[in-house]
Amino acid sequence: MDDAVELSWGARCAGLAFFSLSIFLVALAAVLLLVRRWPNPWCGCHVCRAYLTGSWAKDFTNLADWYAHLLRESPTGTVHFHVLGCTVTANPANVEYMLKTRFDNFPKGRRFAALLGDLLGAGIFNFDSKFCAAADVLPDGTYVEGESRVMYHPYAMGRMPSIWGADYEAFRPDRWLTGPGGSFAPANLYKYPVFQAGLRVCLGKELAITEMKVVGVAVVKAFDVEVVGEHGRSGWAPTFVPGLTASISGGLPVRIIKRTLTPNSGFT
Repeated sequence: MDDAVELSWGARCAGLAFFSLSIFLVALAAVLLLVRRWPNPWCGCHVCRAYLTGSWAKDFTNLADWYAHLLRESPTGTVHFHVLGCTVTANPANVEYMLKTRFDNFPKGRRFAALLGDLLGAGIFNFDSKFCAAADVLPDGTYVEGESRVMYHPYAMGRMPSIWGADYEAFRPDRWLTGPGGSFAPANLYKYPVFQAGLRVCLGKELAITEMKVVGVAVVKAFDVEVVGEHGRSGWAPTFVPGLTASISGGLPVRIIKRTLTPNSGFT
C-alpha cells in the first residue's frame, strides 16, 4: 500500500512538472512570436505607443486614415513604425526609386516568391509591401535597414496635399482633363500608384478601366444613384477596409432610381 501511495505521489509530481514545462514553453513561444512580429516592442516614440495602445482609434475610424494623417504631417512623407520594423512612405520619389530605379533591391519577400514565383514569374508580387534586400537610402534621405519591411501607401498618397494640392479631398474629375483641348491626361503613376508602376504594372489595369467605362455608359446615364448610408442614416461616412482589394466595411448602401428617356436629351 505504501509503495502504491509513493508511486501516486511521484506521478503527481511528474504531471505537475510536465504541466509547468508546457506553460513555460507556451509563454516562451508567445514571447518569441512577439519579438518576431514587433522587432522593437519596447519603443516609446509617440507613433509606436499609439499603435500598441490603439489610442489612434480615438480620432480615426480606421488604421489607413491614421497612416495618411501621419504621412501628411511628416516633412519627408515617410514614417517609421519601429515596433513593426517597417518604413511607410507616401513620397512619389521614393515610390519611383522602389519600383523602378532600385526594383531588384525591393522584392516582395522570400515567403511569397517561394510559394508562387515559379508559377507567375519572379518579382510578380513586387507591390505595396516590400522587403529591402540590402541596406539602402531612399531619395528623401530615409535610411532603410537590410531585411526590413518597407511599403508605399497608395491610400495615403491620394490624400496628400503635397501631391494633389489643398483640394485633395474634393471630387473634381477635371483635375485629370489637362491634355490638349481639355482631353484626359493620366497622372504620373509614381504619384498615383493605384495600379502600381514601373516594371510590374497591375495585370488587371486595362480590364478595370474597361469595367469603369461600362458602368459609366450603362449605369450612370440610365440611373440616379444616391448613397443613403447605413440603415438610411444621413451624414454616414463609408469606412475603407484595406486588403488585397479595396472595399468598404458593410458595403455601400444606395438607392437606385431609373431615369426616363426623353426625345431631346436621351436620359433625364
